[in-house]
Amino acid sequence: MHATTFIKLLKQSARRFPTWEVFSDVVRMMALTLRAPLLLNEEEKADVERQFVALAAKYPENAELFARMFAIVCLALEETGTDFLGGVMERLGATNLGTDQYLTPTPVADAIARVVANPSEHAAGQIVTMSDPSCGASVMLIESARKFVDAGGPASDVLLLADDLDQNAFNISYVQLSLLGWAGIVRRMDSLTGTVYEGPWYTPGYFLSCMPMRRLAAGRAA
Repeated sequence: MHATTFIKLLKQSARRFPTWEVFSDVVRMMALTLRAPLLLNEEEKADVERQFVALAAKYPENAELFARMFAIVCLALEETGTDFLGGVMERLGATNLGTDQYLTPTPVADAIARVVANPSEHAAGQIVTMSDPSCGASVMLIESARKFVDAGGPASDVLLLADDLDQNAFNISYVQLSLLGWAGIVRRMDSLTGTVYEGPWYTPGYFLSCMPMRRLAAGRAA
């Protein structure tokens, strides 16, 4: 139901631009909105504001619709605890725009996560890092983290590293990991060459779980 409502609002907004372009702009604005309060550097803050204002200026009559879409994403993620925007992107046909991108279905990710997410050897307070170099909408990371917690592991010890070359995947991953409360580091990068095009962006949960200090204490970069 939430996906149908979201797509309906999206299409109402897509009068002058292709639907996939509006979707890309909407998820980018969501990501910028979630990132802005975490920034201490004034130059970075100004850059985020410039990006948001430029995108919003494309749709001067749609501010209310975009706010409603953001609210729908929040509700959907709260109710399901797993990927929402990735499924929407696939329904819109925005995953194969010259990139041959295919997202892992949630049931498949759930089945794999049941095998790999095992907290039995986890020591209390130890950071458990889960990484996906081609994360898409981060459904594999989300499901693995959920299964780790369901099996008795503490959510505050989970750190999710989400990398993908695709701009939509980068934005979606940041939005979903942030709203679901996971500590995460998201980068838009080519994992084969190691070239980083944007990021790292840190989720609110990264700071709420005290990851910078804990990683420094463990001898890692914050």
